Amino acid sequence: MEAIRHVLDRAYRCPPPRSFLLARLQSLFLVIVVALAILVAMLALVGLPLVRQLVAWLGEQELFDRRLDLLLRYGLGLGMLAALTVSLHLTLPSVPLRLLEVLPGTLLSVALWAAAAELYSAYLGSLPTSYSVTYGSLAGIVVTLFFFYISAAIFIFGAQLNGALRALRAERRP
Repeated sequence: MEAIRHVLDRAYRCPPPRSFLLARLQSLFLVIVVALAILVAMLALVGLPLVRQLVAWLGEQELFDRRLDLLLRYGLGLGMLAALTVSLHLTLPSVPLRLLEVLPGTLLSVALWAAAAELYSAYLGSLPTSYSVTYGSLAGIVVTLFFFYISAAIFIFGAQLNGALRALRAERRP
C-alpha cells in the first residue's frame, strides 16, 4: 500500500505525506479491503472462463447462461476493479482529489485490466497438461507474478494519465 501511495503521490505531484501513524493505519485497513476485492474480481475475470470450459466439457452448456456469465464476469469483476481503483486514487494521495479528476485513468486502467485478464485467461486455457506436469506449481506462480507485474504497470499508467491531465488543467487556470 505504501508503494501505491508513493506512486500516486508522485503521479499527482503531491507534497510529502501525512503523519506516519495515520498513513500506516490507513494502509493496514486498505490492504485487507483490497485483498478481498482483488480476490473477488480476479475470480470473476479469470476463473469464470475456466468454469465455462469445464461446463462445456461436461456437456451441460444450458446450465451456464451466457448473459449470467457476462453479468458476473464483467459486471462484478470490472465493477469491483473500478470501485477499488477509484477508492485508492481518492484516499491514498496526500492531496484531496475529486472523482472527475481520477475517472479517466481509472477507466483506462480497468479497460486495460480487462484486456490483460482476457489474455491471461486464454493463456491459462491453452496451457498443455504436460507443461504443468513438467514444471509443477512453480510455473503457475511465475505466470501469476508476471500478471501482477503487468497489473501494477497498468495502475501506474492510469495514475500518470490522471496526473498529466491534472497538471494540464492547472496550467490552463490563470
